[in-house]
Amino acid sequence: MIRCFAAIILNISICFMSDAQEVIESIEIKGIKRTEEQYLRQFIYSRPGETYDSLKVENDRQRLANLPTIGEVSVTYILETGAYRLTFTCSELLSVEPIFGLGKSYKNFWCRVGVQDSNISGKGHELIAYYQYYDRHSAVLKYRLNRIHGTPWSFTSSLTKWSTVEPITIDGSDGTYDYDNLNLGISSIRHFSFQQSLEVGVSGLDEKYMERDDNGNKKALMFRRAGLQAKAAFTSNYLNYNLFYIKGWFNQLNVQTIDRFASTERFDLFFNDLKFFSKPYKSANIAVRLRIGLSTNVNRPFAPFVLDNFVNIRGVGNRVDRGTGSVVLNAEFRQTIFDGNKIAGQGVVFTDLGTWRLPGGNFKDFTMSKNMKSFSGAGLRLIYKHGFDTVLRIDYGHDFRESGDFVFGIGQYF
Repeated sequence: MIRCFAAIILNISICFMSDAQEVIESIEIKGIKRTEEQYLRQFIYSRPGETYDSLKVENDRQRLANLPTIGEVSVTYILETGAYRLTFTCSELLSVEPIFGLGKSYKNFWCRVGVQDSNISGKGHELIAYYQYYDRHSAVLKYRLNRIHGTPWSFTSSLTKWSTVEPITIDGSDGTYDYDNLNLGISSIRHFSFQQSLEVGVSGLDEKYMERDDNGNKKALMFRRAGLQAKAAFTSNYLNYNLFYIKGWFNQLNVQTIDRFASTERFDLFFNDLKFFSKPYKSANIAVRLRIGLSTNVNRPFAPFVLDNFVNIRGVGNRVDRGTGSVVLNAEFRQTIFDGNKIAGQGVVFTDLGTWRLPGGNFKDFTMSKNMKSFSGAGLRLIYKHGFDTVLRIDYGHDFRESGDFVFGIGQYF
């Protein structure tokens, strides 16, 4: 009996000793220079005094690696006096980067020049400012305060002056129009977790279409919409990054409505972006994007969903069509060709499929072959590994029924 009691006491003691060995004593972050340590600690769920959980620590490591300011993250631990001392070693990416983009397709050229900072004050705040030439002159300024003082709230403000030349067909006649959109907006973001958030915002906008004559001179105002735009976006982000490789899925549901100042007419718009990434083996990535959109079905040529080289269908041309609804599927297979210390290269094969509902049309438009586009092709990517999505991109898309086209750009297509 005494031996049995002693064995029970010994087993209990061993259990307590085992638990004591699994307690986290301290957590240290190394390798950061510009980023504030307190900002990174909010992404680490493990706490000193808690029981060591290897899965929880790995999730903490991945959460840090998913930040746009952080590249690779490693975790080491030292077991001393029955407790773990954890160290997260981070490699920071360039947070201040120039924005420089070039795009070229048949008869069209665009360029973009600016600067972006994804880590202002070392707290993950973001600034984007750039100038764009795409037949006309545009400028964008955006500022985002991320997780202010460690709270689940973020705020954004933006000023956009967007000007392009739009080829539009009205009553069977092809015309060219100057499109202008001036937009000043603010929004707040509530983070429910590190994967899910809701953004609600409002902006004032003034957009208009001016007809051009054959010499490029403005003739007449064809359409104008000035008013208040309210928007909401729910985001689920379960993407995991390992430098330029991505695994997981992402979904964003957007709802917008515009009330015009001088009219009782209201314009509503909905679109959803779903992205999926997988890694079939070490040096490859499969990427898929499904984008579905619908808007108020007004029988006007100035519809919101555009068919364009740089937006959805590579090789199709410059703003070749518009609709009040669209369904677009993009699929890519990315194979790493070489992977150096700073530079990597990828070869890409892709297929872009899309269909549109014409202004004033119905849902049968989506099934009509004349409204469908299917382009496939191949491309190359040159990747700078010390920056976030710093990619030089060139693609060639081709449809067997039509001629193909080259598309240049900066960053992955999606």
